[in-house]
Amino acid sequence: QDDFYAMLGLARRAGAVLCGSFAVQKGLRAGKIRLVVADEALSQRARQELEALCRSCGRELMFAGPDGCLGQAVGKQSKVVGVTKQAFSQRLKEIYHAQRRGGETV
Repeated sequence: QDDFYAMLGLARRAGAVLCGSFAVQKGLRAGKIRLVVADEALSQRARQELEALCRSCGRELMFAGPDGCLGQAVGKQSKVVGVTKQAFSQRLKEIYHAQRRGGETV
């Protein structure tokens, strides 16, 4: 769990993260985002809209929680972030899926 949030924080400091729903939606439509990470506490409506947009753009959507951890990792009060660099995106996916296989919740 800590590895995932540490990598997300590193990506933020490297300028490879867009924060907030509007920025992520705009980045997805522009083709800049490689991966979307959303807080598990996201509202049902926002979740459905984000899932539909990610599906239409062919991008993976991951849910991380509990509430507030995502914002704390990137240093902003945000429930949705988009990763723009492929290397960070790939590493985050690896960590996320490894932790899910191990039974640990991200």
